[in-house]
Amino acid sequence: MNIENLTHPDIETVELKLTSRISSDGFEPGSARDYQVSMEISDNNFRFCVAQGHPGKCVWLEDYTAESYLKKDTVYECISGVVSAHPFLSAQEWGAVRVVVNTPFFTLIPAPFFRKEYAASYLKLAAGPRAADGQKVLYHLLPGLKAWNVFALPEADWESLQEQFP
Repeated sequence: MNIENLTHPDIETVELKLTSRISSDGFEPGSARDYQVSMEISDNNFRFCVAQGHPGKCVWLEDYTAESYLKKDTVYECISGVVSAHPFLSAQEWGAVRVVVNTPFFTLIPAPFFRKEYAASYLKLAAGPRAADGQKVLYHLLPGLKAWNVFALPEADWESLQEQFP
């Protein structure tokens, strides 16, 4: 296993800098379909983990941080720059892609009460009447909690993620 703290990053965008990398010698980037990539996106950081198997054994982890909060309209532009310049992250053949987005617009709905056609309504009830305006409302089952996570992110950000990871 290799652990690096990077003061002079290999990959840099205008506002996001690679701050650390942990990698396993056994990872083969050319076999992306055998791995799952999980990403965390927030206003000032982007992380990703490449895992193999179930439960996933982490074989690669990178952390990118901005020195200040990014403007809402530049977060995905910066992430897109990191992904495009990265030697293997932009591979189109991942076994699975998981994205966690830090958003103020979310709620949990107990599984027995969840109906997908009401997702936007649940969100508006929990986060305010404008929570779904101009947002893509998404939902994901959390089996361990027996609840659905209902959340939203700007339509443009959703489209950017869809383009990057179809």
